[in-house]
Amino acid sequence: MVASKDPWCLKPDDVKLVVKERIRLITLQERRTASIYLRNLIGTKDDQDGPLSEFQMELAAIRARMRKPVYEAGKMIVLESTGREMEPPSLPARSLGDVLKAMKDAVK
Repeated sequence: MVASKDPWCLKPDDVKLVVKERIRLITLQERRTASIYLRNLIGTKDDQDGPLSEFQMELAAIRARMRKPVYEAGKMIVLESTGREMEPPSLPARSLGDVLKAMKDAVK
């Protein structure tokens, strides 16, 4: 199933992610119920930057939240009050050459 043109080729899992998020917001009464209709999710071919662009922004936000680690509120309070880092340290940046070399070595 492809719901849009390149580079935004949507997959069924993308639609599932957004629908689950919208249903969650509906149950919390933060969104109106009609928003899970397919026509409201991705619009029609005639829409120019309509619901599809909103869908794409929601999908990007959901994916970003999925990548970010979530901590318990109690742990965050303790880390903040003791002056420790509230997010884990990230790995040092690697150059593109190093990444490509590691990919080539993995294939061998």
